[in-house]
Amino acid sequence: MAKEAFYFKHDYHARNDPKIENLQRQYGIGAVGAFWHITELLYEEGGRLPFSPDDIAYNIRVDVTLTSSVMSSDLFKNDGETFWSNSALRRMSERSKSAESGNAGATKRWKPPTESEMALYIAETSKEFP
Repeated sequence: MAKEAFYFKHDYHARNDPKIENLQRQYGIGAVGAFWHITELLYEEGGRLPFSPDDIAYNIRVDVTLTSSVMSSDLFKNDGETFWSNSALRRMSERSKSAESGNAGATKRWKPPTESEMALYIAETSKEFP
């Protein structure tokens, strides 16, 4: 069975973001990897996760100190119970709106005509053939 895979938009120059550079400077390249792992988890879980560095550290197999530092960085927001990324939430909202718009267009295009639409079509096309 084929695996269903999704992607998420992100800035192609994210590695040059001062916040990511600061993480790398303080904790090494592993912090950047932890950031991307955590970001993927957020996307998989709808944009918000419980603020539990121990659980996240276990999930991504890194030290809890590193995970806690990444989760508490300026790259994420938290209220003490949950954490999120404003940019991830914004991108997920844009994707959802785009999907809804596409679904509405497909529905409009492919829905069967109503009786009145069919009657109007028949009336208009029958005028062409006397």
